[in-house]
Amino acid sequence: MTYSAPESVFKGVDLHPSNNNFLHHTSEISVDQLIVRRGQPFKLTLNVAQPFRPKLHQLHITAKTGEIPTEKQGTLSLFGVPDVVTRSRSAIAVWKADLHKDSSLQTLVLYLTPPAVTPVGEWILTVKLGGEEMLLGKLVVLYNPWCPDDWVYLKDENEIKEYVMNEQGVIYRGSQRYISPGAWDFGQFEDNMVEICLLILDLNLKHEKDPADDVSARCNPIYVSRVVSAMVVSIQQHKFEYVITFSTSTSSRQKHFISVFSRLCLLQVRPPRNGKDVRLKLLLRSESSSVRSLSINISVQAMTYDGFPAASIQTEVKDKILLPGKDLRIRIRVPFSAYHKPMLDCDSLKVSALVTDKGRPDIVYLAVDDVVLIDPPISLKVKGSAKMNRATRGEIIFMNPVVTETLTNCTLTLSGSGLIKDEVEVKLPDIKPNNRLRVNFSFVPYKPGKRTLVADFDCSTFRDIKASCTVNVRPFTF
Repeated sequence: MTYSAPESVFKGVDLHPSNNNFLHHTSEISVDQLIVRRGQPFKLTLNVAQPFRPKLHQLHITAKTGEIPTEKQGTLSLFGVPDVVTRSRSAIAVWKADLHKDSSLQTLVLYLTPPAVTPVGEWILTVKLGGEEMLLGKLVVLYNPWCPDDWVYLKDENEIKEYVMNEQGVIYRGSQRYISPGAWDFGQFEDNMVEICLLILDLNLKHEKDPADDVSARCNPIYVSRVVSAMVVSIQQHKFEYVITFSTSTSSRQKHFISVFSRLCLLQVRPPRNGKDVRLKLLLRSESSSVRSLSINISVQAMTYDGFPAASIQTEVKDKILLPGKDLRIRIRVPFSAYHKPMLDCDSLKVSALVTDKGRPDIVYLAVDDVVLIDPPISLKVKGSAKMNRATRGEIIFMNPVVTETLTNCTLTLSGSGLIKDEVEVKLPDIKPNNRLRVNFSFVPYKPGKRTLVADFDCSTFRDIKASCTVNVRPFTF
């Protein structure tokens, strides 16, 4: 005798990822993976083998996230159609299901709503009908700045465009007086970016200690931001964040000098270029009626991006006489040959001058300034118009500014969200002193709209010499 397996009560499910993602402002991330925002309903269609009548049948739905989901932590939700599901009294963040009027007896159009306090992350949906259970699918729930009940709600649509949907930004580098902007491609809508972000959250120390509590706390955007910040701080040797601090000082500094010698000693700095000798000037001015014999200790250090000294580049001590009512100018020269190696992985030079009056050695005066080197010029441009899924040509020009050194181990990295799917690294020939290198390349834009193309040049002598340009990509038309 042979037996056949009973027919399943479920015929299939459609999560409508493309349409749902469009309505939830996540279609830039994916059109295949369901990604929704909390506090907003999304549609799914469930086909069943037998007629479904809400007055006679019960559709049980379960939503869960994390390894140890519980109702009291908001990581497990039991709901259904009709919603007569037995829940824990301590249940929080309960999901909701509505049977749409367009449903038929065997085609159930459901609208599920994760509450506005749902922990963000990957969720698993299952459904149970007549004793049989089936996986509906996996989805990702994100914060919702469009939802008034969400903590991250933004009333101004322009702010949403700037802080949520923007793919390009500007990073400012330099010191208080010499600030230079640079393109910052966020890449937040690139492939696998959501998975990478969720993986990073699972690597935090709080998750290792108490994964259930950590996943539950992800309902709070403040908690998530603090967790990510703590992870960044704990691995300071990697530049995972940009901390922008432009120091403030007295009004005299805003006039391009620092007063340190009883208002008589000034350190003047002009913006120097990387690849050339750095030339500074220390100015001492005396309104005293007596002659001063001075000992001046000058030191130059390479500083990391977070303000720590990485290496001593040079020190020198000068003995000088400052005459009454006269100015004393002391030239400081930092040769390129002395600073270029220590500065490969550093952001600025800290130049300090410690001045001691030999007649009163108990009194010393200090002048300090941060010197940010200006990158050698590099140009990047796109030739002609750009169109989605069509090859576009670009050109980069870079000139070796060093008169005594050939640049070796030269590489060029091209990137840009919507323009180049994976970073392209090109090995370049050596560049002799004062020689110019011209690189022609092509790329195929895969998303329309305003995009930013970024080029990053590296070699044995320079790091992260960047150029960028805006590319307006026209939609693909048949």
